Amino acid sequence: MFGHGLKLMKIDLLEDLYEDINTQELPLSKKGLRRCIRAIARSRDYLEQGVLGAQRYDKHGQPCGQVTEEQSQFAQKYLNKSYFSEDLRGPVP
Repeated sequence: MFGHGLKLMKIDLLEDLYEDINTQELPLSKKGLRRCIRAIARSRDYLEQGVLGAQRYDKHGQPCGQVTEEQSQFAQKYLNKSYFSEDLRGPVP
């Protein structure tokens, strides 16, 4: 399993979740859901999982694709931004 139990989300997972909100009439804010997904997807722990070929999962936890070269490069680029350079664990090697 990944660090902290994170699994990479499928591309366009948010649209699937929006559909659930509508069809099941769930009392959730789309804006709030979007913020939650964005916070997860931009976290250091999540981005570190974005290596080439890593498995992605759908809303049911089923495998549904893999990280592409472009997606892996994006994750690495985002990790290298200055606000990830240091945290409680110390400097990035």
